[in-house]
Amino acid sequence: MIFHPPAWLPAITENHLSELGTISDFVLKGQPKEECFNPSPAESPVLVTSQGDKSKTASQLADDVEALAATLSRDLGWPPNDAADKVIAILSENTLDYMTCCWAIHRLGATCLLLHGSTPPNENAAHLKKTNCTVLITSPTLLPSARAALSGAGVSESESRLYLNGPNSDDQLKTIETLLTSGTSLSPLPSAPKNPIAYLCPTSGTSGTQKLVRMTHSAIIANILQLSVLERLSRSEFEIVLGVLPLSHVQGIVASHCSVYLRDRIIVHSKFDMQAALASIQTFKINRLYLVPSVLAALMGNPFLFKAFNLSSIKSVYVGAGNVTPELRQKVKAAQAGWNIVTGYGLTESPCAVAMSSPREYVDNTVGVLLSSYQAKLLREDGTEVEGFDEPGELVVSSPNQAAGYFPPSEADTTFSQDGWLRTGDVALFRKSPDGDAHLSIVDRLRDMIKVKGLQVSPVTMEACLREHEKVADAAVIGVADELAGERPKAFVVLARKLEGKEAEEEFFDELDDFVEERLAESHWLRGRYEIIEALPRNPSGKVSKGVLRAKERGE
Repeated sequence: MIFHPPAWLPAITENHLSELGTISDFVLKGQPKEECFNPSPAESPVLVTSQGDKSKTASQLADDVEALAATLSRDLGWPPNDAADKVIAILSENTLDYMTCCWAIHRLGATCLLLHGSTPPNENAAHLKKTNCTVLITSPTLLPSARAALSGAGVSESESRLYLNGPNSDDQLKTIETLLTSGTSLSPLPSAPKNPIAYLCPTSGTSGTQKLVRMTHSAIIANILQLSVLERLSRSEFEIVLGVLPLSHVQGIVASHCSVYLRDRIIVHSKFDMQAALASIQTFKINRLYLVPSVLAALMGNPFLFKAFNLSSIKSVYVGAGNVTPELRQKVKAAQAGWNIVTGYGLTESPCAVAMSSPREYVDNTVGVLLSSYQAKLLREDGTEVEGFDEPGELVVSSPNQAAGYFPPSEADTTFSQDGWLRTGDVALFRKSPDGDAHLSIVDRLRDMIKVKGLQVSPVTMEACLREHEKVADAAVIGVADELAGERPKAFVVLARKLEGKEAEEEFFDELDDFVEERLAESHWLRGRYEIIEALPRNPSGKVSKGVLRAKERGE
């Protein structure tokens, strides 16, 4: 059975996505004037620093892209027609010039390799080596990590080129700001053939090992159009956005590109800091937040923050990288009735959004409806298709915003099929709403499912149950070997408040056992398999890194 978006959601209208030029060509041109939320998009700043001391309009960004591309071409000795197979990496915190750097790389005809600041240098080194990348743009705080990555890739200082995306902390390095200044006196580059691959973005993929996804210009543009269709149905004015999502991650890239296309205003933060973010909301009267569930839960758990900061400007809170339980949603509504909680689901291989909350109705324990022009099906363990609602299976999707595959391409990879379908590696089901629409519910990651006596056990279900306990702030569940059952679940728990002594800890575990056994079937029971940790390990998108917990369990 093929599942589709709701009939009321229009299909995207661009029929020739590959002919729209680069992402920056599309984004900086903006929406058709009759659809714009902002009456003066050319003059209104689309990027503002969190300090409020610098800003950029769309037209200024367009000039910056031309200036930086011209300077990089001269500095690197790369004519635009000679950069098609070249890669420039960015390992940087969020800055006002981050997207300018990405788009200038595209203007050269090269591909932009996005590296995460939280990734160990040896893993970033592997990406540099794999792509033959010797040019890296970094921020001052990540300069040591950038040098370590280049060294680990076997690139000597004489072979590499480093640029600083921020204040100069090394007199030997050129900054993006100085390159921009130099570029204003240079002639714009001649037109060059567009490299179809815009970004190489790290992802855990569906196998658990980090891979590079080849994201095309047309795929990102398609997702911007898909999101814009939904935006026009749910609002009528431009918004001020809290820009804390890391721009090295696909969610940050797509959200920021979409905001510029819609001529919203992004308040750029170098990284997420709760106090700084709340102060920014108050100062700039921010309307829209992008958060992960754990941050939203932490905000709800500290109600004094609503008295310390004026958060009355917030209209929408977009939550990704995890489930928003009905309990958390109720807490938000009780604390801030005017906030519109928007959930979503996406992945790097289908950059980025697949489903979003319906503006018409809410269905418990779902992430929303499929976006325009998506198709989806569910596969059982035996490979047959699920033929109805409320039956789980592996989610497989097809859409115009699908990535071009992994880098380097491999015939052995089965994630991307030749007929255009993508295996997500997520177990999901569809629920039919009162209005008759198909709402997507993510059950768990296929590789995270725990098989107890042949039964599939979902860690997500168990984690949601554990978080309901008043002494639990957060939890993650993995499978551990069991001689009789094959596997059994084990929970890593973050406490809401400190326990005093070993006896208190043992009593707490007994409490949790009773709590879980009252609510879930025997295959979900933990029977003392708990470990208390200070914080769950998370990747740059905010998702819990189960691989780190499994390594911890193995004693690595």
